[in-house]
Amino acid sequence: MRVWQRASALSVAVYRGTELLDGNVGARHYQMQLRRAVASIPANIAEGHGQQSAAQFARYLSNSTGSIAEALSHCAEMRSLSLLSDERAKYIDAELTSIRGMVLSLRRYVQAKARSANKLRLRPQPSRENGEPE
Repeated sequence: MRVWQRASALSVAVYRGTELLDGNVGARHYQMQLRRAVASIPANIAEGHGQQSAAQFARYLSNSTGSIAEALSHCAEMRSLSLLSDERAKYIDAELTSIRGMVLSLRRYVQAKARSANKLRLRPQPSRENGEPE
């Protein structure tokens, strides 16, 4: 899935791009929060894809959008505190925004699929004895 690949690549880039903060005790909190939020994006996509229903998958995709919002917030805070360069923060922000669009598009598709599956299940089934709906 392209969206998972893109989110996973961003997670690796954020991890590597924040290694310089490892020695900065004050920055450690922000570094860990940003890494965790970005890492949870592809994790939620993968976990949702492994679920048994489209509705469950859509729920995990919603979790991914929440993680994206959290990562955007951490990125903005780190930029304000000069813990991320403008260039790196712009890259992360642009990638998160692009991935968010991909996740939202996939979620709409999955939700439509779930609604379609529900409509099929809601149709009355003929009774076996007299041919009328139960």
